[in-house]
Amino acid sequence: MERFCFQQAEHRITDGNYSVMGYEVSRDGRKIAFHRAPTPLLEDMDQSEVWVMDSGGGAARQITRNKVAESGARFSPDGSQILFTSQADQKFETYYNSKVFLASANGGEARVLMPDLPYEIERAVWSKDGKSIFFLANMGVHAELLRSALRAGNRGSLLMGNMPSHNGIRLRRRINTSSRRRK
Repeated sequence: MERFCFQQAEHRITDGNYSVMGYEVSRDGRKIAFHRAPTPLLEDMDQSEVWVMDSGGGAARQITRNKVAESGARFSPDGSQILFTSQADQKFETYYNSKVFLASANGGEARVLMPDLPYEIERAVWSKDGKSIFFLANMGVHAELLRSALRAGNRGSLLMGNMPSHNGIRLRRRINTSSRRRK
């Protein structure tokens, strides 16, 4: 078994009076998306915002500005967009089921992708080609893995098919919410 060791000492790439709550490195390794709480105090951890910086720690820029807890930031395969989850609605009012949001990696307003989805989103990730999003939906007593295609020509809208259309969303697969099985 080959052994690996670091050739240089580690170096800090973030520094300040805040806490980093989570991060993801872009596929090309050039950028880092991270969740930053405004202070290191436990009571402020629910106010984390999405930030992006280069992988050396420079050029940090704030992507969201809403003082609502956010998590699971993920770069799109081309690095141009970031998806994340938050227990908020489009206005970033709290006490809603966790939703998937999308924002430009350069900043700008974040948009909720499926505002009328009746399920709590526990985790969301991009497909390899960036044309759809996989997400884990809490359906009450169980969770299911779902996939939604991004609508061409309308970045940020998702298609889901076979359910009534709500704000341009249609479910492609019928979701069985009953506990009975067909025979």
